[in-house]
Amino acid sequence: MPYEFMRNDHAARFINPFNFVPINPNSVSRPQEKPSLQKESLHTGMITCKVSLRTPLIIPDTEHVQLDYIKQGHNRYPFMTDEAGNPMIPGSSLRGPIRSVYETYTDSCFVTIRKSNGNQGGQDITARTNQAYKPGLLVKKDGQIELRSAKRYIFAVDDYKPFSKEPNVCHFSLSTLKKEKFRYGDHLCFFPLKEGTREKSYRKNGIEVGTFIEEINGKWTAQRKLLQGECHGYLYLGEVFPRKHFESIFCDRKEESAVCDDQEMLDNAISKLRSTLEVYRNPSVNKTKNHTGYRQIFLDSFLEGKAGTLPIWYRIENEKLYLSAASLGRFGYDNSVNRLVGKKDACRDRRNLCKACSMFGMVGKEGEGSGSFGSRIRFTDAKWTGGQIKTKYETLRELGTPRTSYLPFYGKNPDREGGVINHYDSLNGGIAGRKYYWHSIPMNYTGDPGKQTATMEILQEGEFSFRIYYDELTEIQRNELLWVLCLGDNDKMGKACHKIGHGKPLGFGSVKITLEEMRERIFKDGTYREDITEEKEFSDLIGEVYMRRNDELDMILDFTAIQGGPPVEYPSVVSHGRAVRPNDAAAHHWFSENYKFGREKAQYYLPKIKRGKDMSLPKIEYLE
Repeated sequence: MPYEFMRNDHAARFINPFNFVPINPNSVSRPQEKPSLQKESLHTGMITCKVSLRTPLIIPDTEHVQLDYIKQGHNRYPFMTDEAGNPMIPGSSLRGPIRSVYETYTDSCFVTIRKSNGNQGGQDITARTNQAYKPGLLVKKDGQIELRSAKRYIFAVDDYKPFSKEPNVCHFSLSTLKKEKFRYGDHLCFFPLKEGTREKSYRKNGIEVGTFIEEINGKWTAQRKLLQGECHGYLYLGEVFPRKHFESIFCDRKEESAVCDDQEMLDNAISKLRSTLEVYRNPSVNKTKNHTGYRQIFLDSFLEGKAGTLPIWYRIENEKLYLSAASLGRFGYDNSVNRLVGKKDACRDRRNLCKACSMFGMVGKEGEGSGSFGSRIRFTDAKWTGGQIKTKYETLRELGTPRTSYLPFYGKNPDREGGVINHYDSLNGGIAGRKYYWHSIPMNYTGDPGKQTATMEILQEGEFSFRIYYDELTEIQRNELLWVLCLGDNDKMGKACHKIGHGKPLGFGSVKITLEEMRERIFKDGTYREDITEEKEFSDLIGEVYMRRNDELDMILDFTAIQGGPPVEYPSVVSHGRAVRPNDAAAHHWFSENYKFGREKAQYYLPKIKRGKDMSLPKIEYLE
C-alpha cells in the first residue's frame, strides 16, 4: 500500500474548509403574520451598517482582468473599486450571504435550486460510479424504447485518434482494417477469438472484462448473410486517452425479454444521462485534458429516430435504472436535489412563500395567481471608510471544485465512522445540509501562476459602510432583518461573523457587520414623520427577536470556534520531504483511499458540527 492515513499523528490533521448545517426536508417556515392592508402597522425605512474586516478580503473585478496575464493563460484580477478608485463591495456580495444565513435560521427554502431540462424537472445530481456497469443496447422501434442486455467484445486499437473536423463523430483506424474508419454505433460483423471451441475472454483483477475479437469484417447490412462463426454488434467508442489498448463491440444477447421496456423509467434514465453528458461537456467542470465530453454518443439522433441502436452502459438497483457513458463513468441519480430537500424546494408560487422569500423576493412560475414576488429590501454597494488602503497581489492556490458526488462529505451520512454509506437514492439518503465555510486565518494560501490559478488583489484591513432600504415590512420581519445583519451581537469585535467574497476556503472574507443607524418613515394621523434609532438603541430591538436557534450554524459563524486547532485546508498528501511525482502527491489520493472503489463504507466522514467535538480529519502519507 503506497498510502496510509496518519491516525496516530495529531500534528498531521486538518479541518476541512467547509461543513454542512443539517436540514429537515419535511418542514419549511411561513411568515407568522400577514402584511396588513393598514400601512400604519408596516415599516418603511433605511438601515446604515458598517462592515469591519476580520480577515483580508478579496472582491475580484472580473471586468478588468489584466491583459498581459491573459496572454499567458493566467488571470490577474484587481480589487473592485468605485468611480473614485476606492475599494467597494457590491451589494450582491452582501445580500447573497446574508440571505443564506437568514434562510437557515428561519428554516426557509433553498432559493438557488434550479429546474433542469429533464422531463422530471429538478436539479439533477451526477456522480462517478463506484462499481462497474454492464454493457447494453438502447433500441428504438415504432417510437418505443427498450434496453437490451449485451455481451462485450473487445479488440486492439491501432492509430487511435479523433477527427475533430467532424462534429459529434469520432473516427479511428482499426488494427484489422487500417484503411477504414468507423463511427460510434456502427453495425459491424466480426469473428470472436477462440481457444479451441471456446471464445477467449479478457480478465482484469479476476473479473471478466470482455471477449477478444480476432477479425472485423466490415459493416453489417440486412442483405448480408453471416458466415459460420461470425457475429455482429454495435461499435462502442470511449474517450481518447494515451496508450489506450481496447475498444468494444456490444452484441445483443438475444434474451427473450428486454432488461427494461418501462417507458417512464427509460425516459427518466435518459434524462439523467443527458444531464451527465452536459457535465462532461462543460469545460468549467470537466477539466480533463483532451476530453471531448463523449461527443460521439449520438443521444439526440437516437431519440429523434435517426439512429436505431445506441450502445450504452447500465445498472439496475432497487428497481431504478441508471445509464452511463462508460463502464466506470458518471451517472445521474434518480433523485434530484429538489426531491431531497422536500418542502424546502425553491418557492415557485407567490401565494405560498417561505419567510425568506416573503422578504427577499423570488422568481416564480407562470400561471394564474402566481408569478414572481419583488424584494422588500434593497442593498446598496458598500463604500470604503477605512482610511489608508493596504492591498497586495498574491497568486492563490487552486480551489477545490464542489463534488456533490463525494458522499462521505456531501451526503447524509451515518452518525459513526464505519457505517454503511447512504447514497442519494437510498432509503436514508439525502444531502448533508446547507454548505458553510469555517472562519480561519489565511495561511499557506499561495500557489504557482498557471491556467488553474489566479492572481488576486487582496485588501488587508479596513471598513466599509452600506445601507439597506426596506419597504412595508412587518415588525417581526424588520427586527429579524436587524438580527441577521449583526447576528444578534452589535459589537464590532463580536464573535458572530459573516463570510463574503472570493477565497472563503482559504480563510478570506470574514467580516463583522454592525448596525449604526435606522431611519423610519412613520405615517400617523394623516401625516409622515421620521423616527431615528441610533447604534446604542439596537440592543432592545434585536433582543426581542425570537430567532430559531441553530447550534451548528451558531458554531460555524463563530469566528473563534476552531482557532488554535489544526489548520483549515483541503485534504492533502504528506511526503515528509521525499521527492515524489506530482501525481503521487495529488490530493485526489486522499479521497480515493478514504472511499475505495466498490466499497459500501468510507473510512472517514465529514465530522458533524458540534461544540467540543474534534472537527479534524487525518492527512494521508505517501509511503515509498
